[in-house]
Amino acid sequence: MNLIAAVDKNWAIGLKNRLLVSIPEDMKFFRTETGGKVVVMGRKTLDSLPGGRPLPNRRNLVLTRNAAFSRPGVEAVRSLEALRAYIAGFAPYSHLLFFLVQFLSVVLAPIPSNITAAAGGLLFGTWPAFLLTFGAVAAGSLLTFSLARALGRDFAGRLVSQKLSEKYQSVLQAKTSTFLALAFLFPFFPDDMLCILAGLTSVSFRRFALTVLLARPWGLLFASALGGSSLQLPPWVMAPIGLLGLALFMLGMKYGDKVEQAVFDRLKERKLGKTEKES
Repeated sequence: MNLIAAVDKNWAIGLKNRLLVSIPEDMKFFRTETGGKVVVMGRKTLDSLPGGRPLPNRRNLVLTRNAAFSRPGVEAVRSLEALRAYIAGFAPYSHLLFFLVQFLSVVLAPIPSNITAAAGGLLFGTWPAFLLTFGAVAAGSLLTFSLARALGRDFAGRLVSQKLSEKYQSVLQAKTSTFLALAFLFPFFPDDMLCILAGLTSVSFRRFALTVLLARPWGLLFASALGGSSLQLPPWVMAPIGLLGLALFMLGMKYGDKVEQAVFDRLKERKLGKTEKES
C-alpha cells in the first residue's frame, strides 16, 4: 500500500475538487506506480477525473455512501468497514507494508507523519494505524538522528534543505529538548526533518529517545483517530483547539526551559536523597 500525493508548501493537495497544478512528470510517475494495482478514491475524486471515468489498467475502488451509485469499471465500497474488511484480507502483508512505508517515509523522504497516520486510520482503524505508525516513526526517528550524529552535515544536507536548516538550527541549538517536544506535539512542524537536525546538536541519544517516546505519540494518535473516524470534530471545535495549541506552544517556548530544569533538579534531589539514605 502506498500513499502518493503532490502537495504545496502548506501540504494542501487540491482546491475545489481539482489539482493545484498539472505536472506531466508527476502524472507519469503516478501512472507508473499504480499501473496494474488497486486504487482507492472517493466518489468526488472519481468525478474529477477526465469524463468521470475510472483509471485504466487499475482496479478502481470508490468509497461512497450513495447506495444507488454505479459506474462501469468501478467497484463501489459502501462504508469504511467494508473497505477495511477488504484490506484485512491481505493481512498481515498489508500491515507490514504500511509499517515499511511509514518507516521509509521518515528515513528517505520525510513527509509529515500525521498525514500518513490519518490515511492509515482510514484504512486500518484508529488503533492498528496508531501502533504501526508510532512504531515505524519512532524507529525511523532514532535511526535518522543516529545517522546525522555519525555522518554529520553531509548526510543532513541531502535530506534537509538549507533554508529549513537555517530556520530551525539556531532554536534547536538553544532549546533542543524543549523545542523538539513541542514540535512533536503539534502537527505544523516538519518533525521528521527536525530529527535529522537534532542529530547535529549536542543533545544526547538517551534524551532524544525519551523525547520521542513521550512527545511523538499524541499527534499521531490524534491523526489516526481523525482518519479512523473515532474522533469527528466540527470546524468550530477544531479552531479553538488550534488556538489553544498555539498558545501552549508559545508558553512552552518561553517557560519550557525553566520547567524542564525544575523537573531535572527535582529528579536529581530524589536521586541524591536516595543515595544518602543508602550510605
